[in-house]
Amino acid sequence: MLALYPAFGFGVMARKYLVNLMIFNAWGLLYSIFGALMAAINMNSVNTVLNSGNFVGAFNGVTGSLLLGLASIMLSLCIALIPFLAKRVVEGDVGSTMATVISTTVVAARGVSSLFKRRG
Repeated sequence: MLALYPAFGFGVMARKYLVNLMIFNAWGLLYSIFGALMAAINMNSVNTVLNSGNFVGAFNGVTGSLLLGLASIMLSLCIALIPFLAKRVVEGDVGSTMATVISTTVVAARGVSSLFKRRG
């Protein structure tokens, strides 16, 4: 497919193929980055999550099973965002993507913290 890139009429198809190939290959890179970030904040094993008693400074005083559940949900959200982020990174739209991710994270954190305030 890439050999057809210079050919008249096939250039658009070859370009789309190349972009999608780069997006797919970026998935592994982003997954590695998320894994390195989790290791940097000591959230890479169950024992470190349980021994810390909180999740990155939040959710202090919750039970171990709830803490593991919240950490798992955060990891699942990061993994679910990988295709979206990979597409944006390859297209060169990183700034607005990071702003969107940060604003969404802030809104979700406020929602979760309001649930715990009502409960407590």
